[in-house]
Amino acid sequence: SIDFDDLEIKGARSIKVIEKEHGKILEKTVTISDYQTFQGVNHRIEFDVNSYSVRPDSYPFLDKIGWEIKKALTFGELKGKHIVIIGHTDSDENETKNLNLSLDRALSIRSYLTSNSSIPSAQIRAIGYGDSVPLVPNTSNANKQLNRRVEIVTMP
Repeated sequence: SIDFDDLEIKGARSIKVIEKEHGKILEKTVTISDYQTFQGVNHRIEFDVNSYSVRPDSYPFLDKIGWEIKKALTFGELKGKHIVIIGHTDSDENETKNLNLSLDRALSIRSYLTSNSSIPSAQIRAIGYGDSVPLVPNTSNANKQLNRRVEIVTMP
């Protein structure tokens, strides 16, 4: 099991995040920087407004990355590591709704990967960051679409 504090990054600000563990929602505060120190991928796994349903156009990428993750966790460079799926939202709703929606987005990708790639659920965590880490300012519909996303990162 990974200590939640492993996700903390020396940085400029604290944000509230949520995670579901053993059926309970855990709320934590982590410190982040604009400079991520963990390896990850942000491949435009985007979502519709107020939705956490995986879009069909994401299936080919998720199938491919699921297979790569499974192989790397079993035999390769990720052996002994964990995958963390971080969900994000735009800024249109309040903090509580955005945190829950971002967690639901991360959980939906986690569910897809465990169901379709046979990755053990114990090796994938899902965390919701809400709207606290936008890629771009939430000043237009196009920018908001970019911020409704998940990121898949690796942790020791």
